[in-house]
Amino acid sequence: MKIYCILNDSIPLGNRLETYLKNKGFHHFTQISNYFTTTSAISLLTGKLPSDLEKGGIGYHTHFNYKVNNKTEYPWKERLLTHDLHKKGWGIHFHNANWFYLTICDDNFIQKTTSMPCSVEKEEEFRATKDYDKILLDGNSDYYSKEKEFIQKIQNEKTDKNQFYFIKNNQYHESLVRKTNKEEALELIEKWMGYWDFEEENAIFWFFSDHHDFTKIDKLCKAPSMLTWATLKWNFSKKLNIKKNYIHIKDFSQFKFEGKEDRNRIYFTEDARCEENTQVSTTAVACKFIDWAHNKAKRLLQVTYYFPEDQYYGFIYNLDTKKLEPCIIKSELKEALKRRFKWIP
Repeated sequence: MKIYCILNDSIPLGNRLETYLKNKGFHHFTQISNYFTTTSAISLLTGKLPSDLEKGGIGYHTHFNYKVNNKTEYPWKERLLTHDLHKKGWGIHFHNANWFYLTICDDNFIQKTTSMPCSVEKEEEFRATKDYDKILLDGNSDYYSKEKEFIQKIQNEKTDKNQFYFIKNNQYHESLVRKTNKEEALELIEKWMGYWDFEEENAIFWFFSDHHDFTKIDKLCKAPSMLTWATLKWNFSKKLNIKKNYIHIKDFSQFKFEGKEDRNRIYFTEDARCEENTQVSTTAVACKFIDWAHNKAKRLLQVTYYFPEDQYYGFIYNLDTKKLEPCIIKSELKEALKRRFKWIP
């Protein structure tokens, strides 16, 4: 059995890749996530919110508090799915994901590879150079031939051991940083997706985005900041009975996809913009999909608590028109927030 977990950094909900994957037989989910890669990946792999693991949450620099011999050693790291699978005898493989080793976990059992023209240890350093963008955003570079070779290798590999692969696509993220054409970045990822055999037997394919366009996320994390996407392809003889179209990113680690849609579910997220606080969360959000028709929600109701002001805010977001409006703070969501986050007074 193989699980391919593919992170597509910073790609908002509603893009050509979702259509491409649906046409390949993937089930599509509208996903609620956190607001930067580290916290979303932590929720993905633990099934927990950052505040469940660290008092007050996790900021951009929290991992520096846990450096031991230049390695991040969070006291809760054994709650990561990678640890659980390793204990069960799975092989764990991370590709193009040096950020993970620096900010979350750098266990010796992780097999690490990269298609960049450098060692895994130098990957983050290379990322700061102009050559990184030239290679990543050029579909004719050696990077893509190496990626194709890597994908074919892991898919054709015969092993008695179950395998978990975590792979990161950074093209869209870099197009945002460098202010290049975002559609061209999506085209490159679509080309990359074409390297895969999505009919591989006894395999799970999970493609997802970790957060919204980070240039548009503000201190209140107003919708659509928490809206991302995920797609699933399950290639086993025993089929899943998937009736859900809306999930939280943390549902992945527990594979909570079967059963009916819970239309009363309240989704929680949290964040701190780097300019606000680098150590703990400043913003907590409770949101709920409402106004359902034909198994589809038309609007998202949101209540935000912003710690620096000790203030609550209410918003409603139209999922069809993409229009956000302020609204009365709904007591149901406000009280749910206060119960969920211990750092809210």
